[in-house]
Amino acid sequence: MRSLAARSDETERMDDPHVDAALLERTYGQFEAVNRIVSRWRLLYARRIRPALPRDRAATVLDLGSGGGDVTRSLAAWMRVDGIDAHVTGIDPDPRAHAFATARP
Repeated sequence: MRSLAARSDETERMDDPHVDAALLERTYGQFEAVNRIVSRWRLLYARRIRPALPRDRAATVLDLGSGGGDVTRSLAAWMRVDGIDAHVTGIDPDPRAHAFATARP
């Protein structure tokens, strides 16, 4: 098995322009559940992001490599609940990710 460092320049399978479109759609659709369980974004938001946000002016948050947009939407929702004025933007270099994310409410 190759180390992470040795694989760092490899393209992820989902970034392959020839990957099956239906499989990619299902993958984007599963990100929310996977991120909730594995990445623990809510905890990261509470411990690291929320304390760093300004309270005296609107915040700007950028989600780079936002994929299907689940983390971007969650961040915006958590900030709304916390009464934080923020503009949250998600960007991804893959137009398929952008299409999936913008097709969702």
